[in-house]
Amino acid sequence: SSFVLTGLDVMSLDVYTDDSWPFTEKPAADSLGVKFAEVNSEPGFWLGRGRSEWFPVEGLLSLPEREYDLVKTADVFNHFLTSRPTPLIPYITGSSQPFMGVAAHGAAFRAFLPGMPPGDNNIVQQVYIDLNIPVAVATLLNPVNVARLHQWCTIELKNPLNATLYVIGLTAEIMYHDHQVGIMDMPVLEEDQRIIIPPGATFRTAKSYPVELFGQDLGYILLLLNEMNPIGCAEDDLGCGIATVDLNARIKVRVGGVEPILTYKQYNVSVRL
Repeated sequence: SSFVLTGLDVMSLDVYTDDSWPFTEKPAADSLGVKFAEVNSEPGFWLGRGRSEWFPVEGLLSLPEREYDLVKTADVFNHFLTSRPTPLIPYITGSSQPFMGVAAHGAAFRAFLPGMPPGDNNIVQQVYIDLNIPVAVATLLNPVNVARLHQWCTIELKNPLNATLYVIGLTAEIMYHDHQVGIMDMPVLEEDQRIIIPPGATFRTAKSYPVELFGQDLGYILLLLNEMNPIGCAEDDLGCGIATVDLNARIKVRVGGVEPILTYKQYNVSVRL
């Protein structure tokens, strides 16, 4: 702002993905991609001369349901959850003050949605495997058997977003010391089975889902099993018997009225019996 804009009151903006990024030769108004959100400034909003401080806006996710749009929307979430900035284009649709509504309508400018602060942004927090360790080791080491364990697990999920999250399905490669040691699979849930998680809340599934342990190097599976059930674990040692893995996850969710597939790595997920 090169001068004081007083009396703006409520400014309404539509936020789009940037279809031209990373090329910015085209004007922002000609690069509108998928409409991502509709937001409004708070009543009494104004801008002083110069560069403004951050100001809060409230609104709703407004996401279309075409496949292309869902892919673009998933990209925004994936950037956000992995602490990467996302190029977006706010587009001013009007103001509660008639003069500013006419003057500013249609203005578009490039901006970035900051990613979430680095930290624990996982949706999958812990995996509890129903497993008898001695039987599992004997099965893996038996030359007659294929070195593959078919087991069941329950999953602790967390909603890192400031919006209600519906978890619909999940598939993930289980990585241990950068080696794949298994897969887990939560099949797509029916509408009445979907897991509803409020903002910031955690939820452990009551139902069990398939998990398979396998790998080209049997040693890593045995090392994982040993870490889950080490010798001499004291009952009061909270960290004992908990292994840590990474998940190459594809999580189908519902948020803001649409169902994108979030594809991002879940780091340092706890695995325990």
